[in-house]
Amino acid sequence: MKRLTLLLPLLLILAGCGSVPEYTQKFALSNAKPQAGEKVTVYFLPAADAGENEVVLKVYEYKSNLTDTKDYPMEKKGKGYTATFTFSEGVRGGLLIIDNGGETENNDGYGWYLQVHGADGNPVPGSDAGMAYAMVNWAEGVLDLKKDSEKAYILMKNDLEKHPELQREFAQPWLNLLNAVKGKDIEAHLSSVVSLIEAAADKSEDDYTFLVSYYTNRKNPEKVNEIRTAYKEKFPEAVYFQRVQFNEFNREGDITKKLELADKFRKDYPSSEYLDDLNDILINWYRDNKKYDDALRYIDMHKEKVRPYRYFMLALRMYEEEYDAQTALKVADMGIAKAKAEYENPVDKKSAAESEADWKEGRGSLIAMNLYVKGLLLEQLGKKSEALAVMQENYSYAKGTDDKYNALHARLLLAEGKTAEVIKLCEDAVLRGYDNTQVAETLREAYIKKNGSESGFAEYLSALEKPQRDKLISKLEKDLMNEPAPQFTLVDLSGKEVSLSDYKGKTVIVDFWATWCGPCLQSFPGMQNAVDKFAKDENVKFLFVNAWERVADKKTNAEDFIAKKKYTFHVLMDYENKVISDFGVQGIPTKFIVDKNGNIRFKSVGFSGNTDHMVKEIEAMVAMVK
Repeated sequence: MKRLTLLLPLLLILAGCGSVPEYTQKFALSNAKPQAGEKVTVYFLPAADAGENEVVLKVYEYKSNLTDTKDYPMEKKGKGYTATFTFSEGVRGGLLIIDNGGETENNDGYGWYLQVHGADGNPVPGSDAGMAYAMVNWAEGVLDLKKDSEKAYILMKNDLEKHPELQREFAQPWLNLLNAVKGKDIEAHLSSVVSLIEAAADKSEDDYTFLVSYYTNRKNPEKVNEIRTAYKEKFPEAVYFQRVQFNEFNREGDITKKLELADKFRKDYPSSEYLDDLNDILINWYRDNKKYDDALRYIDMHKEKVRPYRYFMLALRMYEEEYDAQTALKVADMGIAKAKAEYENPVDKKSAAESEADWKEGRGSLIAMNLYVKGLLLEQLGKKSEALAVMQENYSYAKGTDDKYNALHARLLLAEGKTAEVIKLCEDAVLRGYDNTQVAETLREAYIKKNGSESGFAEYLSALEKPQRDKLISKLEKDLMNEPAPQFTLVDLSGKEVSLSDYKGKTVIVDFWATWCGPCLQSFPGMQNAVDKFAKDENVKFLFVNAWERVADKKTNAEDFIAKKKYTFHVLMDYENKVISDFGVQGIPTKFIVDKNGNIRFKSVGFSGNTDHMVKEIEAMVAMVK
């Protein structure tokens, strides 16, 4: 039972045999050791009833890596919910989480692992190794779960020693895991599998990719070149070589040379999946340099390989720059048409990290965002009735789950005199947490129209906001941590040395970012609002640590960006990327709330897209640790 406790902390069989289960804990299984093809029933008892919200069991299946994601709607039975599933043929296990009406239940950040077992009652060969790779790779990257490198190391090491026939299959995951665990002798662990693969006459693309990675890691360029030559000869169109050539294109700064490299890439790899990314980068370059006519000509030449999202981003920038709204409308319409075609007959493949429902929802979101920018443009042109019709179609796809969409939709409803509809839409947005200051302002205007004055509005709005406030505090109480923050000294943009210890006795928000990071930049208007809110509070400080930059002159790059945007951020330069590594950052933006004693109390990864909510969250976190 000790082993099961390690992998499934809450794995206990339920008591009771009646038609309505007797739930004895939050999460339980009918079968702790399912064999291939056997059914498993999951029992879930939420802390609070989900009401009308759908509760879904999500099963992330794996072999050596993540292979597929399946959704199983859970049925309400008694006080809790149940769902029954069977693992797909050939998988070795799965990582289970529950979507509880939009709230993720994930076993305190670890998820619930369930392994496929053999007739002997033991996990099938490769199940431990596959689970180990999940723990240090995709469980964190896809699901934002906690990483446990040491536990993963033990699991994979033991599994591969017990089943040496798996070493070749797990060579790359084993190398990646060893790189993630400090102090491990990579050569000692992998020398046997390297010899095995080098001697194999039937080397696959994965084999060659592993050997290149291994000898690159061992700093042996001669061996790398030798392997790459043989690799290229056998698999001239391998994804590895596509990636190498694409990266060369991506690094090139001169647009003339970049276009030449793009043409060469198309000629060498006419069916590559990288073509969409290549077009994204070039259209972004035209957009960022305000060469909109060139962007449109480029799209016309390569429209078969232009994603719906790229039309949206181009049309949005044209709207923001007030550049020829009629032309921008055409771009939005092209995006809508492309997104609808992809929705009905998808060309892009479903990723292993998406369920069928996630995939369909994602395709619908591309329609919604292009409809949104069309609504903005029509409003800009004074065509508010047309814009409202567009946003009503947007709602059919987005279901009111985006604060920006709700703000525009409510504004257009108010302009058409539909006060009752405004109030209904805004109340729903606030109650569900898809609101912002614009939604609140439009609700205020509608409230005044309905009631004749603003009297009582503040109390009314506060009552609407209370469920989301309570939910935020409850979430933060679960997220609260207490770990010593890595100490550092960096230089700011003025050349002054700044240490974290300089701020002992104060609460410090440390925000890791880069100028190429889209979510970082999208979060910055909100971060500026947060900086402004605490400007007079001497006990709260913000440090914006610039890291992972891809340019030669990192200081000038950061200075120019901050100056152009007129941000008042205190920027520190992590030139060697040491501090970001010491903090264990895996993706940016990542923020740490460090308390007055120098301990990390909160870690926040990514950006949801709602700057108002981000500011509220920072305020709440600071209040909890001051």
